Amino acid sequence: MISTTETSTNTTGITLDRPLAAAVAEDDFIDLGPSGEYNFAFQRNCLALVVRPLVIVPSGLGAMCAAASFDDISLRVTVSYEGREQGILVTVDLLCGVATLDTNLAAVMVG
Repeated sequence: MISTTETSTNTTGITLDRPLAAAVAEDDFIDLGPSGEYNFAFQRNCLALVVRPLVIVPSGLGAMCAAASFDDISLRVTVSYEGREQGILVTVDLLCGVATLDTNLAAVMVG
């Protein structure tokens, strides 16, 4: 088990439940798994991606807003004037979530 801790000086530490196999020096790069390339193989019923359209900003509030959907993916684009920076602000929003449906339908492959 690995746990991380954050202190008031904005530093992060790692606590291990067993001793290290080799000494680690300050600022050394460490891997928490074997070295190599990782790939994720899954069947389509393993994961769910859920996307919901966002509410359009009402007209008269100083912003132009539009929503577009394609293949069940919805995006909202808002264009407004940013007074502090004296420029145009374009915001693209997407509301989505991911859920695991069946862990037996996926595997991590090390190459």
